[in-house]
Amino acid sequence: MNTKKSVVPGLSVIASGLLLALMSVVFLAQSGFCASWTTETVDAEDKDFTDFYQRAIAIDGFDHPHIAYGGNHLYYAHFSGIEWQYETVDNSQQVGGYASIAIDSNNKVHISYHDNTNYDLKYATDVSGSWVTSTIDSGGWVGYYTSIAIDSNNNVHISYYASLSYNLKYATDVSGSWVTSTIDSGYVDGRTSIAIDSNNNVHISYCDRTDYGGYFKYYLNFATDVSGSWVTSTIDSEDNVGWDNSIAIDSNDNVHVSYHDSANGDLKYVTDVSGAWVTSTIDNRGRCTSIAIDSNNNVHISYYDSANGALKYATNSLSYLTPDISSPTISSTTPGNDATDVATNTSITATFSEAMDSSTITADTFLVNDGTINIAGTVTTVTQSDTVATFSPTTALDYSTTYTATITTGAKDLAGNALEADYTWSFTTESETPTDGEPPSDGGGGGGCFISVM
Repeated sequence: MNTKKSVVPGLSVIASGLLLALMSVVFLAQSGFCASWTTETVDAEDKDFTDFYQRAIAIDGFDHPHIAYGGNHLYYAHFSGIEWQYETVDNSQQVGGYASIAIDSNNKVHISYHDNTNYDLKYATDVSGSWVTSTIDSGGWVGYYTSIAIDSNNNVHISYYASLSYNLKYATDVSGSWVTSTIDSGYVDGRTSIAIDSNNNVHISYCDRTDYGGYFKYYLNFATDVSGSWVTSTIDSEDNVGWDNSIAIDSNDNVHVSYHDSANGDLKYVTDVSGAWVTSTIDNRGRCTSIAIDSNNNVHISYYDSANGALKYATNSLSYLTPDISSPTISSTTPGNDATDVATNTSITATFSEAMDSSTITADTFLVNDGTINIAGTVTTVTQSDTVATFSPTTALDYSTTYTATITTGAKDLAGNALEADYTWSFTTESETPTDGEPPSDGGGGGGCFISVM
């Protein structure tokens, strides 16, 4: 039976990652060079967390993180926007290792994971509104190093490892029911990572190995069904590479893979952006890699520096390397400045020149004054992907009244830059119209013609 609890955290959430034995997250409080990282322990109760893998976190359409983890059971934690909530998704014994999570376009959760009692591949989802778990492959010693992805039709794709046969395997429900297949029956090492391109083609990176009389040589391999059938190839044949690989696809359907060079201890990266595979060394340390591509097709890689015991980050994004020191501005308002005849049921909005830190757009920084006092109202805070803030008065505005709206310098962008000065604008509401629709009386009944008939 699923169990659920929640806890209110002490900070806002944008991005997160796993840290060692405790269930922790790393938060990027603001974007850009001036960002500050904050960590928070999400779950440190008496639970067995084992076999963490590099696809254990996903972000939904509201920018909230979801994390799958386990070992003795399958656990799930997500941030609701207000608090962390926890559930035991699969209470079976010795399940939840190698958990991988993905979110579909309806913000439903999908998790692939390993059953270490029966050595099966398992799958859990809340698509129906409640958690349903099932065994996808029970072919014997399968379900290791799972990696899950969702295509544009919300179909599920899972790559995983069969340790007894040393095979790379793949499962999907594209046909309406689960179908499993063997992609590479060679001497695969196990570590897999999956991604889907804009045409719903599947791409898998994985570590392969060759036995040279008891000496194993490891390679980085790649499998794809772009041609209509599975094609596998070696994309880095240097000795002892391909460990801890992670794959991502950019908006042009180019492939990017980060991975570990075990022979030299390096972080390596390979891409086919140029039309051919090009490899490069990014850092002289690089275990447990995970890769992501932003909306500008810049590459971001998190990894572990085992020599210094450090979580590290690498990117080729110029926006990250170049500090954001520009103050945001107000690009437009509704009503506009000096607007007249404004309806009394109007909400007041301000559109910013860039995404703002929603925690700084509040009733303390967005003020509306009737000439005497600041009126009561609710401020709808902006989201990371939005630039509009709205002030909704608690009661209707007064007729024939001039109001002044102010956004103060307490409003800041995601890099922490404040407005250079308070921004103000004014507008005047409509005149009151009598309920009978007639023009107002001028009083006394005068002004008309009086005719006396003699």
